[in-house]
Parts: sequence; C-alpha cells; structure tokens
Amino acid sequence: MATSTDRMDNLVRDYLLFRGFTSTLKVFEGEIKSDKDRGFRADKVVDQMIGYIQQYELGALREYWGHLDRRVFCRLEHAHSTGVNKLSRSLLRLYLVHAMQNGRTEKVTEFFEKLAPEIQGQPEWREWFVLPFLSSPEQNPAFMMYFTKQWADTFIVSLHNFLSVIFHSMPVPTLLSFEMEQAKMVQLKEENDMLRQQVAVLQQRELKKALKEKEKVKLAGSGELMDEFYAGPMETRADPDSTKVARGKSSNSPSPVRKPTLLSTIKPQLASAKKPTGKTTAVMQKKEDNTQRPVSPGVQRKAQADVAKSAKPAAESAKTTLVQKQVMKQQKAVSLEQQRRELLSKAQAAQARSNALAQETQESTLMRKETEAPKDAQKLAGPSFTAKESKAGVKQEADGLSPRDGLSSLSVSTEKIPTKEIEEQHPFLVLSQEDYIEHHSSITHCRFSVSGTCIASADIDGVVKVWNFSPAPVTIATIMSKSPIQSLEWVTKPSRLLLLGSRQSTVRLYDTEAKKNLVESQTDPQYPRVVTMACSPSGSSFVCGMARQTGSIEGRLQMWDMKTMKVQRELPLDPPSVCANCTAFTFNGHLLVSGASDGVIRLYDMQRYDCLMSWQAHSGEVYSVQFSCDETSIFSMGADGKFLEWSVHRVGSKLADLPVHDGATGPFVVSGYGGYKQVQAPGGKLFAFDAEGNYVLTCTGNGGIIYKLGDSTLNKTLSLGGHRSPVVSVDWCTAMNCGTCVTGSMDGKIKVSTLLMQ
Repeated sequence: MATSTDRMDNLVRDYLLFRGFTSTLKVFEGEIKSDKDRGFRADKVVDQMIGYIQQYELGALREYWGHLDRRVFCRLEHAHSTGVNKLSRSLLRLYLVHAMQNGRTEKVTEFFEKLAPEIQGQPEWREWFVLPFLSSPEQNPAFMMYFTKQWADTFIVSLHNFLSVIFHSMPVPTLLSFEMEQAKMVQLKEENDMLRQQVAVLQQRELKKALKEKEKVKLAGSGELMDEFYAGPMETRADPDSTKVARGKSSNSPSPVRKPTLLSTIKPQLASAKKPTGKTTAVMQKKEDNTQRPVSPGVQRKAQADVAKSAKPAAESAKTTLVQKQVMKQQKAVSLEQQRRELLSKAQAAQARSNALAQETQESTLMRKETEAPKDAQKLAGPSFTAKESKAGVKQEADGLSPRDGLSSLSVSTEKIPTKEIEEQHPFLVLSQEDYIEHHSSITHCRFSVSGTCIASADIDGVVKVWNFSPAPVTIATIMSKSPIQSLEWVTKPSRLLLLGSRQSTVRLYDTEAKKNLVESQTDPQYPRVVTMACSPSGSSFVCGMARQTGSIEGRLQMWDMKTMKVQRELPLDPPSVCANCTAFTFNGHLLVSGASDGVIRLYDMQRYDCLMSWQAHSGEVYSVQFSCDETSIFSMGADGKFLEWSVHRVGSKLADLPVHDGATGPFVVSGYGGYKQVQAPGGKLFAFDAEGNYVLTCTGNGGIIYKLGDSTLNKTLSLGGHRSPVVSVDWCTAMNCGTCVTGSMDGKIKVSTLLMQ
C-alpha cells in the first residue's frame, strides 16, 4: 500500500508537470508535506504519535487519533471496535506514564482536568485518577506493569502491526490497483509463453515424425518392389525343366508350369503399354513365338488361369496393406492435430485474458496511450501458428508463411519463420524517392507544414521555396530575401502561414496560398540575427531567439504576439551573455525547451513565463533540442558530437547517451580542390522522430540514417542515401498514411523519401 502510494504520487507529479499544471503541482506538493496519513506508512504514523507524546502535545495527539478514526477506523467492521478502543486507552496511558517518568506531574494533572468529563464514567480509568498523587507509581501493584519498558515496547509493536494490517486491507482506488493488475498480467504472460513453448515443441515433434514416416514409406516401397522383381529370375533359375523349355530343347512331353510371380503377371501389361518398334519388335516377337510353340493349348490355358488366381490375392493383399498404413497415418495426424489444437486454444485463452487485463490497466492509468502493457514480458522467438480447414483436411500454416512442399499437412518449415531481429532490421519499405533541385546553394532548413501537404526549404543565399512533393516535386512559391534566412517555422493555425527570420532584424509572416507577405516586423537592432523561432500550438504566439551580429555571444529570448507581430514578453536568460540556438514547445504549449550557446538546456513555464529548471547538457553549443513523443524526456544534439536524452522531471538527469555516428551533430564540412573547404554550422533540425517516437532520422555525409530507439541504444535500421555532400537538415512527416522523410544537403539537393512500415 505504502509503496503503491509513493509511486502513484510520483506519477501524479509527472502528469501535472506534463500537462503544465504547475500551480496545481505546488498545491499537491504542499498537501503531501502536510499529509496526516503519512502515505499510509505505519512506521511514520507511529513515529508521529510518539513525537506528540514526547512533546506533551495532548491536543495534537487526540486530534491525530481522531483523524485516523474518521479516516480509517470507522470503516472497519464492528467486531474490531473493541481493539481500537484498547489501543486508544493504551496510547493515552503511555502519555501519562511518560509524563510521570520525567517528573511532569502538571501534565498529568492537566490531562485529567481536560478528559475528566469524558473518562470518569469508564471503569477502565477509575484507578488512574490517583496517579498524580502517588510519589512512586512504578512500585504500586496497579501501575507497576505500565512503567516497565517491556509494556511500552509491546504496545508500540502492537500498534504498528495493527496499522499495517489495516492499511494493507483498505479498499484502494483504481489507480493504486495498478501493481496488482500488473502482477496478474505478468503471470498471464508467463502462462501464455509456456503454452507457446509447448506448441512449438509439439510442432517440432510433428515435423520430425512426418519426415521419418516419409523416409520409411520410401524405403518400404522400394524394398517390396525389389523383392517382387527379384523373385522371378530366382524361381526361373531354380527350375531346370523350365530352362530347357525356354531354350527350345524339349521333346513332345508337356512342359512343367512355372510358378506365377509378380513379374509374370505384369509382363503383358508392360508389353501392351510400351510396344517396341523396329528391329526390337521383331526380335521380341520371335522370342515369344519360340517360347510358346512347344506348349500345348490346354496347358497354356491352365497356366494362365493359375497365374490369374495367384495374382489377384497378391494384388488385394498389397492394396489392403497400403490402405491400412494410410489409415494409421491419418489417425496419428488427427490425434496430433487435436493435441495441437488444445494447446493452441489454451494459448489463445491466456492471450485473451492478458489483452483484457492490459486494456483495464490502460484505462486505469492516466499516463499511457497504449499497452504496452508492457509495450516488458519476454516474447518467444518460435513461430506462432493458426489452424485453417480446407477440403483436403486440416492444414497448418505459420503466420505469413506456407508449409514446406513435399511434407504432410502437419509439417511446417520452421527455417523461414521471420524472427524479431529480421523485423527490426527491415521495418520500412521505401515506396519512392524524389529529388528537388531548385536550390543552387547549401540548404539551411527544410520543414514539413503542419498538415504535411507541402515543404518549405531555405538556402544560404536567402532563397525560400515552398513546394509540393506528391505526386512529384512542384514549386508553389518562391521567396527572395536580401539577407540569409536564419530561422524558418510553420504556423500551426492556420497552417498556410510561414514565419521567416533573417540576419537583418526582420521577422516576416508569409501567406503561402496568397503568395505575399502579410507582416514584416523589425526586431531589436542590437540583436539582428533571428536565430530560432518556435510557434505555439495554439497559433496565437511564437518564441523568437535573437543574437548579436558580431563580438560576444549574447542574445535575447522573447514571446511575440501573432496578431500584432510585436513583443509580448521577455523570457529570462541567465546569464544574459548567452544565445538561444534552438527552441521547441510541448503539444499543449505549456512548456518550452531551449538549447543555448553555453551548452545549457532551459525549461520554461509558458503560463508564468519563468524558467523552471536548467542544467549543463553539452560541453559546447546546443544545436538542436526536441521533446520526446510522450514528452517525458528531452533529446539534444550539441557541438561535442553527443546525442543525449534528459528527464523532464528531474533536473540534469541524463537518461541515455545515444551512440550516434560521427558527423551527425555538425558542424558540416565540404572539402574541394586546392585546399578549398566549406564549413556550415547547423541551423535546421538535426534529427526527427516518427509518429510513435520509436525511430529517429539523423544527418550523415551522403543521406539520412534511421535508427530504432532502444534502452540507451541506437540500432541502425535504414540508410537513405542519394546525396553527394553532407545532409544538414532533416524532417519527418507523419500527417498522412505513409511516413515521409526529407533530407537537405550542402549541394542544394533535397530528397523526399516515402516510407511504409512493414
């Protein structure tokens, strides 16, 4: 109970901070500090009571016991009321004993003056009224027991155990039953995994048995044929008379009849089915005439009748044996199929119970969108199977695969079952890749619009292009600027508007449909470079980070009103000699994160326009920051070449140091002939996430690389090539059904890759 309460308090803190309810969080923290229930921890409750006794605070002690009575004890059954009353009397008696042992008789007198109207009619307190007048109460037989250390220790232990049992047996709300439900779900998953293992073992056994039966059938069939065909020549050689007849040396005496064999019975059929041609036919006919000439017609008819009689039972017995084998094989297959179906039904039932419990857990937990239940039990690497009935009988297939050719209906090829590792290596299917080559200098920004229908890109020459990428790249609008564009941001509402910040103290609001500037405002001339901009999700305001043109790195961070295009608030930067390089909002706009030139990440409360927390994140400048999809952590890239994940709720708590490839964080360099070298500092997004936050797109020297996020690891998943120079800005759109990635490089080329999750 106490552990669940502490954990749930932390979850509520995270939720309130996630939603931006900072004032509610302060009230919540204050109430936790003054919590009389002490988180339903029996040891803390007992310590609080002992503290009141030691400080002789009788009123506080009685008020605290009254709170527990109203909060907990009154909900108990009537049979427990006697025990509660005994504990209450013993607690007050411990107060009196402690006061007498320390010579505070005035506290004892005060006790009886205050409680006399309440306890004077109770027989349990009748003898205690003389306590203040006794000089040595520990020697009095009536009070001797209460002044021993053994009685005090026994009472404290009894009180602690009583409270522990009561707190543990209390009915808990749905949120606090999370651990019990999680334990049940783990148990069901373990049972499900065990059943799956049994199914996999049974499938392997069936496969081995089917292979063995197939080999036995082949060997048995070939052996029978060899025996039958081998019997004919042996019998002929064993009979000398028949040899004489075959050579034509017999006289007028009748020739003996040969024993019928399988070869003699099928010889006419073979002769009729395949008739030789040419000389071979003539020779064979001549031999047949020579062998049949000395045999009389009566003997020949009798021999043929005997052959027919003996061949018929042999054929029937062979046919009966094959039918019996087939029947036994089918019976074994049916029994194995029944066992497999029973195990499979148990596994499906366990899975259904697990899914139902996971759904209940999701509904009871306010912090989760999905199950996961837990997106953490182990999965069996073996195949899962589904039963499918057809006209030919019961046929078993693996998920997404067909049985191996040549095997029985129960045999399944386990070598082609897709494993988890294969799915992680190839999770995406590249549907198409298109190139946009309208820029003639290095790209600085490339961003999808909020609706995901178009892209805005900018280069170092101050040219901004707004273009559609589907079905083919087509330019919608071209914006020319006298000075390079330092920052580019789409407005959330309406999504057709585009914010542009330059190096010459201008912030421009551009309408991409009307193809004209709506407003162009001037910033502080002392801070002409508009380094970063981030639009609030509400669309009513945006954050603008500015810096000096030359000299020391110093800047300002301001909140602008979208309607008036004027400064609304000034956000604190401490120390002031820093510049905010990158900014990002949460989905509700209550929190803002910024990465600065001093390597510090700052988190702002946008309802109070105050800095909630800040910490040293990188040893150099912070180039790019983003919230995770669940907004419980912050990802950052810096000049020190590191890709880090930070906790939103604990100041400076690094969750992961992700091993990204070299050159992903910039600065980006292109070398040419004659020692020519072009260096570009990052200005756009250096990484982008998919819709669920499981994959991240990063920059590289010849394209983009998609990694799968793991526990403090990055697993390379897909490489999006197509560039001859370093990629300096990326973005990932998930507004439509197919995830689309865009990568812009220093040669002015932009590539759009449309991906499909397999």
